[in-house]
Amino acid sequence: MEHDTPDGIRLLEPTDAQHAAALRMVVSGQTVPDRATNHRVAELTNFVRGLSLSIEPVLGVFRGSRLVCACASVATPGRITLVYLPPERVAKRYRREMTSMLRALQERTWEQAMAIAQALVWPEASNTEEALSDAGFHFLAELAYQERPADAPPARTRIRTDLSFVPYSQHTHHLFIQALDLTYVGSLDCPDLTGLRDTEDVLAMHRATGRHDPALWLVASCGSQLAGVLLLSQVLRRPVLEVVYMGVTPEVRGQGMGDALLARAVDECARRRATFLTLAVDSDNHPALGLYKRWGFVETARRRAWIATGPKARH
Repeated sequence: MEHDTPDGIRLLEPTDAQHAAALRMVVSGQTVPDRATNHRVAELTNFVRGLSLSIEPVLGVFRGSRLVCACASVATPGRITLVYLPPERVAKRYRREMTSMLRALQERTWEQAMAIAQALVWPEASNTEEALSDAGFHFLAELAYQERPADAPPARTRIRTDLSFVPYSQHTHHLFIQALDLTYVGSLDCPDLTGLRDTEDVLAMHRATGRHDPALWLVASCGSQLAGVLLLSQVLRRPVLEVVYMGVTPEVRGQGMGDALLARAVDECARRRATFLTLAVDSDNHPALGLYKRWGFVETARRRAWIATGPKARH
């Protein structure tokens, strides 16, 4: 992609004078600096740097010399590019420009051999969703973000005691690949993602979430049978653990495995002196929603996930 296009779209390097203005546009919908906007830009950049990643590229749409729309993206090790878009009011006014910008972003994303571009938007952002759709993205799922205080009482259910847990290491890497592949079969959590990337890429993405600790990655077995996977991560700069992924193999679903995995997650919260346990779940995954409700999780927000798949994605 050229640095300037007929549509007025520019690739903004960190040395470009408009780079900071574009980031302000992304987080607040305005280019004029103020304390609140600068704080939000700092939060975003510090979060991304904390994951040892970078915000790149940043694209801006210009009318003459005036920046009217912008987006930023972060390429993750798992070959997913996370797309950050400005507030809905910008999309409402400059939807055509946003569509062109998203197409240009995809072109650059696929040049980098990424498999998926993903954007998270508020449920009320209809103009943003129309721009995403016009640019070739499709709706994936509405995600329900949930949290549970670490000191909340456990679920009133019998917890299985016949499981063994193996932590992640180079020697157990193959078990995690095998267990993840099994848990994807018939999964109700964002099923359209299944098969779009190699499982190695999926693990790489999970490893880049928060502060990775191999002791918090566990494969559960019942005798010689793989039963499930629990991947926890320490949230950056907060005493919080996140359930990055939790899955149960098809043969043992409905047998209390989800309760057993969550009980282990709650135990890890206590050991790490975390204050909360957080997660995100597909809002159409009703069995999982029931499980989390039983364990005292409450919903804190919702986002709608849209994705575009590149030529390097598996189908």
